[in-house]
Amino acid sequence: MASVDEQKLVTSDRLRMVFDHIDVDKSGALSYNEIKEILCFESDFNMSDVDKIIKQADLDGDGEI
Repeated sequence: MASVDEQKLVTSDRLRMVFDHIDVDKSGALSYNEIKEILCFESDFNMSDVDKIIKQADLDGDGEI
């Protein structure tokens, strides 16, 4: 079987490590600029894409995830 066990790849420790890396100001939330930096880094995302992602994920409307 050539597939990798997804549960071994995605663990809470690994997710926390990635989140902490993106959360550069250590606020405990991802700001618009932090999200923009990670999504636009060597990718085809543009500002409109980032706006759409934040609007979908920003449940309380404070501009952070």
